[in-house]
Amino acid sequence: MHLAHNETTQVNEGNNVPLDTEETAGSPINIFCEEMRIGEEQLTNLKPEIIRVLARERLVCETALARLRDRYRPLEQQYGWTTDEFLKKFSAGEIGDNQELFLWYALTQAAKDWQATRNSLEELLASSERVGA
Repeated sequence: MHLAHNETTQVNEGNNVPLDTEETAGSPINIFCEEMRIGEEQLTNLKPEIIRVLARERLVCETALARLRDRYRPLEQQYGWTTDEFLKKFSAGEIGDNQELFLWYALTQAAKDWQATRNSLEELLASSERVGA
């Protein structure tokens, strides 16, 4: 199952994981608007078809997030940690470096990327509704 949708780095036998996008300056919605040369005044001109495509993409993000969570929930149960607890321990180097833990980390990073994309789409859709109201 391919979970990443932007630039990826290869992690162990075909698991694709998105590169960290936090280094990108500005919010994803601002970057999108700049790249598409869309200003607040132009959001009212988005065709209904475009709004539907953006809403559909938001659902794709939500589905990907649900699938990723379904994949790391068993790890939470197996190790007895929440994902937040795991990330703190992993980042601090307090736990091992077995392949399963790296997979869990990769899944959380993919979820983080999908969540950022979903949030950007939500912001864009909300902006188009506010401007159009």
